[in-house]
Amino acid sequence: MRNACRLLLLTTGLALAAPALAQEATFAIQGFTVGERVSQDELERLECIRSRWTGAERECRKTKEWKQVSASTSLFLDNQDRLKLLTQKFDNIPMSERSAEEVIAAHTKRFRLEPRRVVRQIGADKVIVASWGDVELADIDIQTRLAAIQGRHSDELLLVDLINNIEKSALDVLPIYQVKGGNGAVWTFYIRSGGSGWAMARIISRGESGAH
Repeated sequence: MRNACRLLLLTTGLALAAPALAQEATFAIQGFTVGERVSQDELERLECIRSRWTGAERECRKTKEWKQVSASTSLFLDNQDRLKLLTQKFDNIPMSERSAEEVIAAHTKRFRLEPRRVVRQIGADKVIVASWGDVELADIDIQTRLAAIQGRHSDELLLVDLINNIEKSALDVLPIYQVKGGNGAVWTFYIRSGGSGWAMARIISRGESGAH
């Protein structure tokens, strides 16, 4: 599925395909660099609301579509408009394990860091999570899982799961991780058995103003 990898990199070329090289634990996507201030001109192109995650003051969003592929971007900013977290999710993309690995290899080359991986089988589907930098994916404790089942997990926590549905993951006893540590990047690839799937990227700043 080399074309699938090319499709993902081409579509993310408008958003994800050229992150900055990792220098001093800094990560960037689409010209947005974690820890740096987002310009007012950029913010005027986005729809901003108050952030539910307490690591940021507000969340600014945009959505794009290319044929069958949709891309949703969210920037989480502190009270000085510095970027604390950026997420981008790509839906309805051709996806295979090979194409996911090619994207991981491309980002590894750009970040100049080796990734850490989590690989899980969920029925006939496969999930690959790759992370770079100083971020740590720590298993949540039982209290956090019980709170997630009830839909009341703390807004202070930055959580990552394998199906992009925290409540369902908690209920089905699927892995859920709390993001800890410093600056970094996390990619999640959900590969359906039929050859499609979704991908989600996160770049994270865990500086003093946004650490929990």
